Amino acid sequence: MTRQARMKEKHRESKENFDWIGYMWFEPQKESSKKVRKFDELPDGASIKINKYQGKLLKEHQTETTKMRKFETGATRDDEEGKLDYEGFLSPLVIERYGKYMHCHRMQADGKFRDSDNWQKGIPVLTYMKSWWRHFFDVWKMWRQMKANYPMPLLVPDLSEIELGHLSEALCAALFNNMGMLHEVEKERQSR
Repeated sequence: MTRQARMKEKHRESKENFDWIGYMWFEPQKESSKKVRKFDELPDGASIKINKYQGKLLKEHQTETTKMRKFETGATRDDEEGKLDYEGFLSPLVIERYGKYMHCHRMQADGKFRDSDNWQKGIPVLTYMKSWWRHFFDVWKMWRQMKANYPMPLLVPDLSEIELGHLSEALCAALFNNMGMLHEVEKERQSR
């Protein structure tokens, strides 16, 4: 049984009112902050305060780890096992292309530039969904046309520069709608 499982079991047996966040115990205090209940990891009398958002992050992302790394300099860090690896998850080529796409689409019909984060002010999810379907359809249609015109398996080098440009643009547009819809969903999740 892992330490986290043991702590959860201990919590279930306890009649006290404590919230479970990661592998730490927090006593309900004020709505905006919580206080850590003392246990093995903390020295006597130690406590920390976190807000509701930080608590959710701890709950979602904190993993129990006992392995440590020691660098030639003498610095130490816990290992990376179980941690989110954004550097590996994201492609610099995609982020750069998406940034160029977003910059290109900052010009409004009235000729003024909108702020780069204007979309984060809130766009209805239904609007994102309808737009996503239009752009997904563009990608799908291009894919079907390419399948008809090229031998399978279809390789990206087989495509012309114009085809690659149209496909890249449609994929960025679909990505914008995915990102916008996910942004709205996560904002709602964070507010609960």
